[in-house]
Amino acid sequence: MEFGESAADREFRIEVRQFLAEHVTGEVRERMRRTGTLHDADFARAIAAKGWLSAAWPARFGGREAPPPNLAILYEEAARVGAPMNGVLGTQLVAETVRSWGSEALCDAVLPAAARGELVVALGFTEPDNGSDVAAAKTRARRADGGWVINGQKMFTTLAEIADLVFVLARTDSEAPKHRGLTLFLVRADTPGVEVRRLASLGGETTNVTYYTDVFVGDDWVVGEVNRGWDVLSTALLFERGAQGSFPAEAASVLDAHLTWARERHGLGLPSPLDSAVSRHRLVTAMIEVEVARLLSQRAVFLTRLGRPPAVEGSMAKLFATETYQRMCRMLMEVSGPAALLPHGDSESVADGAVEHAFRHCVVETIAGGTSEIQREIISRHGLRLPRAATA
Repeated sequence: MEFGESAADREFRIEVRQFLAEHVTGEVRERMRRTGTLHDADFARAIAAKGWLSAAWPARFGGREAPPPNLAILYEEAARVGAPMNGVLGTQLVAETVRSWGSEALCDAVLPAAARGELVVALGFTEPDNGSDVAAAKTRARRADGGWVINGQKMFTTLAEIADLVFVLARTDSEAPKHRGLTLFLVRADTPGVEVRRLASLGGETTNVTYYTDVFVGDDWVVGEVNRGWDVLSTALLFERGAQGSFPAEAASVLDAHLTWARERHGLGLPSPLDSAVSRHRLVTAMIEVEVARLLSQRAVFLTRLGRPPAVEGSMAKLFATETYQRMCRMLMEVSGPAALLPHGDSESVADGAVEHAFRHCVVETIAGGTSEIQREIISRHGLRLPRAATA
């Protein structure tokens, strides 16, 4: 595996940094903190105008039919500066899935708007009783004249409060095995029967519960074949693994902010974690673990670019990166003292509240995109080829 960047990659990283410096302003960050919505319409349109995400798409859908740049660089740099990427990434995930599985009419309806940055799609996979076991979906879709009628509930439908569409997984054959009989639908968020209730999360980000009561969806809005929803999801998961670099980049950003704060205090002769050999050694360990997380993520991205789905490698990268992030945040709290509990805006806070926010936010990272337990099960079964664990 080649760990170095090509000249084109280095040029792209410079271009991305310049773009983010221009568009991720203090006003954008403050609005995200205030609303809890990690999306910005102007940012989404600006990044779409660069054509990075849709480069490989046909021209009729807003693409250039050209090889895309190394998008892992974009995801990493965006995570480092806290860019409002949630809506961009979720919409891109669905757009790539539609491009692979959707009908010609569905591609025409979805892809041009996505390429212009004018579409926001939320993900409707998780349910109250199922967590990361999305195949256990209880939301039902039954046949109706010209389409389907959906009834059920989804949890953690992030960005549904501003979304145009929700990508809903529903059971269409109750007699089929667990991973069969599932179908994916694109549901307009303003369809009668769709209800969105906002929830505040521990990390400060807004998410939602969405309810579907006799929601009609036309046949044209089915993604892929009926009862083959699990196969369709594989495309979405492949794209998600391509964005693995965002996890260690978040951790690196918080560690860098903390170190800058610690160095400034040390230079001024104020109490600092750098005064203690034990704290310095713990910071070194955190730096090493963040670097290992970055390399694991790079491997997953490398395999994705080769067209080899990194099922095990992606789970290893996600598991290690998110648990490293939690260990690091606990350590930064411990070495920084009581000031680490103070939030953004308090003059006495650590790194302007970066550590306080990260300590709350990092808990979510081991849940989103598949819990640590799910990742360990994937590695166990497909990496170590162990038998399925017996249930109690």
